[in-house]
Amino acid sequence: MDLNDWKKLAEREVSRYRDNQAYVRGVLDGGGTGGERMQRCARWVLAVDYTRAHLKRADPQKAEVFSKLFGLDAPIKSRNAARTAKAVSIELHMSITTVYRWKSEALSLVLLAAAQTGALRPYTVDPH
Repeated sequence: MDLNDWKKLAEREVSRYRDNQAYVRGVLDGGGTGGERMQRCARWVLAVDYTRAHLKRADPQKAEVFSKLFGLDAPIKSRNAARTAKAVSIELHMSITTVYRWKSEALSLVLLAAAQTGALRPYTVDPH
């Protein structure tokens, strides 16, 4: 896999953040261990949380773009109504190029955090 493939994986996992967060919370609240799936989901949730915390400290505006693009703070009403870079750029009065660049930077940070949490092991044959 090359870096673009890893970023696509990170984007997919960030898109699942709220679902994974609810799943992990449900398993833990139910007293279960959840097994391997729960551990994988929890690691990705933690990677996104680390990225959000870093962005909030380093650049709150980038954190806001990241959150809005992926619906991290509020659920996106439907998959078809997913926040596009264009919609976010209009809402925040910034260029679409900047939104795309910041999205790419945020996904790179998610990849680093995923490697740190063990959600991603880039030098193994199977990323999961």
